[in-house]
Amino acid sequence: MTGFSISYRIKKSCEFLESTANPITEISRRAGFNHVDHSIQSFRKHRDTTPKAYRKGLGNGNE
Repeated sequence: MTGFSISYRIKKSCEFLESTANPITEISRRAGFNHVDHSIQSFRKHRDTTPKAYRKGLGNGNE
């Protein structure tokens, strides 16, 4: 996977985390990841947090 496609998938994951209450596994799949573990690793690498922590931080005004 190229850096662009990973970045795009992370961006889509963020949009889904912000706009839905779907489980992380569903968000990973919808964003184009084949494996949730890879999704979480990539998310952490690019955003310095996990998808779960990112979503939790949205309620506090944090990103």
